[in-house]
Amino acid sequence: MIIKIITSKYLFFIFLSFVFNIILATHVAKTSYNEKNKLQVREIIQCGIIETVGIILGAKIIDIIMNYDVYLNYINNNMFFNILTSGYTFIFGAFGGFISILVYSFISKKDLKMLCNIFIPNLLIIYSVSKIGCYLNGCCGGITIMNYTVPIQLIESITYFAIYLFILLRKNSAYSKIYLSCILFGFFRFVLEFLRVSNSYMWLSISQVLSIFIFIVGIVICHLERTNRILEI
Repeated sequence: MIIKIITSKYLFFIFLSFVFNIILATHVAKTSYNEKNKLQVREIIQCGIIETVGIILGAKIIDIIMNYDVYLNYINNNMFFNILTSGYTFIFGAFGGFISILVYSFISKKDLKMLCNIFIPNLLIIYSVSKIGCYLNGCCGGITIMNYTVPIQLIESITYFAIYLFILLRKNSAYSKIYLSCILFGFFRFVLEFLRVSNSYMWLSISQVLSIFIFIVGIVICHLERTNRILEI
């Protein structure tokens, strides 16, 4: 099992996405904040690790709850490797990551707005890189159109990487990185989800419903900032 974990392309890209998260967070913290306010590398690593744990738990726990019978089968048949390489629902992981940032801000007394500006856009990179692992693992596949299977994982990977670059390279206001991440991610995740094979019996998947919620949150933050009614956090 250890050899399978080490050689798993899926787990490798998930691990790589978290490494990129730390590297990019360090770069943003150094270039966007003055000496008085910016985080030290040690603090970035601490927050990054806590965020990573939150993302993994959020992405995995919800899937276990929704598909407990599948996981019971894995356990009964000693298929523990399958538990590690399947069933990560990223959009729930994003919520887990945000909660982890809240927890770190509370414990460390660091400015929540600064932490969100540094780490929330990086969720796009984590998702982009992880989707390459999904493609190689053969999970989260796309629908078939005229005998052609849509490589939705690669489409998502390119889309979210492009959104991240757009946010990173533009001139941003105090909250624009946060609300643009929410608005653009929510919109494109909602649209692209129609190209994915879905086991949902509803017209919209759970991910699409949550995408609408994230989109609305972004719109609200944008409106509050532009009308000067947003509270400092």
